[in-house]
Amino acid sequence: MKNLLTLTLCCWLAFSSLLLAQNQQEDVVYLKNGGFVRGKIVENIPNQKVVIESSAKTVYTFNPSEIERITQETRPTNTQPVALNVPKKGFYHLTQGGLSFSGENNTVAQKQNASLMTVNGYKFFRFLGVGIAAGVEWYPQHRVYPISLDVRGDILPKGIITPYYFLQAGFAPGQGINAWNENNNYKCKGGVATSSGLGIKLRTNSISWVMDVGFRYQQVKDQYNDWWWGNGETSPLHEREFNYQRLFVRTGIAF
Repeated sequence: MKNLLTLTLCCWLAFSSLLLAQNQQEDVVYLKNGGFVRGKIVENIPNQKVVIESSAKTVYTFNPSEIERITQETRPTNTQPVALNVPKKGFYHLTQGGLSFSGENNTVAQKQNASLMTVNGYKFFRFLGVGIAAGVEWYPQHRVYPISLDVRGDILPKGIITPYYFLQAGFAPGQGINAWNENNNYKCKGGVATSSGLGIKLRTNSISWVMDVGFRYQQVKDQYNDWWWGNGETSPLHEREFNYQRLFVRTGIAF
């Protein structure tokens, strides 16, 4: 009887240890872009898709072509659960809005102007991404639509918070605001657009919050005629050049 009780106790302890070890195991999907997701695989259809629910209860779906390998590992006990690691490379998107503040010495009615921008690009590694930025800027006498080459990178490779840098250079077509009527033959040619600055990124599982400050230079050229001469000819053509210099603050999302 004593031997039976001892054997039963040993079997129960072994079963409990096995059950505890199983409870500490979790599925890990490693991605080809350097990221990974920890959790529980809820659906695995060969050659079609893998669906995993992370420890943060977020559901991710991946194509087999995105996956490097799938393993089972012991759940970390001394760290907070991380749903998705920061990818080393891959496509990125950024959308921001903000205000720019006048820095030129000439007299203008508006000292603050609105600014919108979106960027799509590819991150080659954590410190360097290259993309195309497009947006709209409102200035006292013009509205311009800059299209620029965007270079940016995160300064810290990991962590919830990281500073980042960005550089942009391109061209901005534009239009006049409250321009003269068509009899004046008004044309806005736009001009060169550049900007640079630093920002802070707050990373989350899927979407990051970003805020940056920087300096923007915008050249705008336009031309017009004053009036029509009585014989049907226009007055001499006037050409102008504006050089807007702005400090700006923007905030938005990135993923």
